[in-house]
Amino acid sequence: MPTHVIFLAIIYPIFGLFLACMTFGYDVMPLLFPLAAGFALIGPFAAIGLYELSRQREKGVDVSWKHAFGVLRCRSLDGITALGMVLMIVFLIWLMTAQWLYQSLFGYGSPESIGQFLSDILTTSEGWVLIIAGNGIGFL
Repeated sequence: MPTHVIFLAIIYPIFGLFLACMTFGYDVMPLLFPLAAGFALIGPFAAIGLYELSRQREKGVDVSWKHAFGVLRCRSLDGITALGMVLMIVFLIWLMTAQWLYQSLFGYGSPESIGQFLSDILTTSEGWVLIIAGNGIGFL
């Protein structure tokens, strides 16, 4: 159903942009990449309503957006909730690790501008260590 996909295609990026704006407003700019990369961890949990709509359509049921909440009556709701919590915990651990890595390389100060941040990351040896180690830790 194209209207349901559009809903997800609008809400998910808007929430991502909201997170990005928060990093600029609260002096946590170094967490922008970890937030963006880790945000994908909770994507499957965010799309659970669309999965329910697909399941209903496979059954041949005429669906509307209200059927997305049918997952709340699902027998496996406990497992779905547990998986969502595990993904959220992994996401938070990822953010704490990223913050620790940045602070261990650059200290507790926050960059004054995006330009300074990009310069620090792309032109210093600490920045390259951050890129390589951050992606390596994220991979693990």
